[in-house]
Amino acid sequence: MEKGIDQDLLIKFKAVAQGPEADLLREFVDMLYYRREESDSEPLSPEEQAALEEGREALRRGDKSYFTPWEEVKKEIGL
Repeated sequence: MEKGIDQDLLIKFKAVAQGPEADLLREFVDMLYYRREESDSEPLSPEEQAALEEGREALRRGDKSYFTPWEEVKKEIGL
């Protein structure tokens, strides 16, 4: 993946950031940011990459049953 900011990604990010799922986007970005900050510099494993692709496919299909609602995740991890 290219190191610079992809304009298509930026457009999508701004659209989601201004919509009803802005809070979810912020939580996700924070999670990724702090994961990297905590010296997690290991590349993703093939299993992690496959899981991400499965999630992307579920998003493309609109399959919400694939995902755990954020409120449920917060309860599970004690937030």
